[in-house]
Amino acid sequence: MPNRADVTAHPFEAKPETPDRKGIVGRRPQPRYRQPAPSVAALAADLGQEAFTSLTWRQGSRGELRSRVAAVRVRPAGNAAERPIRAAASAEQGWWDGILPDYWLLVEWPEEAEAPTDYWLSNLPADTPIADLVRLAKVSAGASSTTTANSNTPWAWTTSKAAPGPAGTTTSPS
Repeated sequence: MPNRADVTAHPFEAKPETPDRKGIVGRRPQPRYRQPAPSVAALAADLGQEAFTSLTWRQGSRGELRSRVAAVRVRPAGNAAERPIRAAASAEQGWWDGILPDYWLLVEWPEEAEAPTDYWLSNLPADTPIADLVRLAKVSAGASSTTTANSNTPWAWTTSKAAPGPAGTTTSPS
């Protein structure tokens, strides 16, 4: 199932900043991304049309199924994304370094459309070929009515109502 266009993500290059500690009393400031995360639609618009490549993801009954797509690495933002990551890091080592994991942002912009139409976030490895990303996104979009949010497949796709979990999973907020 594709994400909504208003889902937010930081560019891959974004790094959290830790402000200086004010005094010696109290907790140390936590690292945070100081700039608000843009929507995936804004990130896609910043890519420009030249970043999109025409790709066939499978042969359909009426010919090739193809569209223009772009894939870029991002860091999902928002409480739904940060909460499980922060909890897991705290449980493991007692603190969180503030760095969100990187995900694929896959954007579809059909030739006949004026703007991108679909967005997917994926936790597949960084060396995954774009053709595989598209094929798996399209397969998961078609099968989304028969899958659950807690999928244990190695190609789980997060949705706007699911938070990114450990590699190969998605977790639904309770």
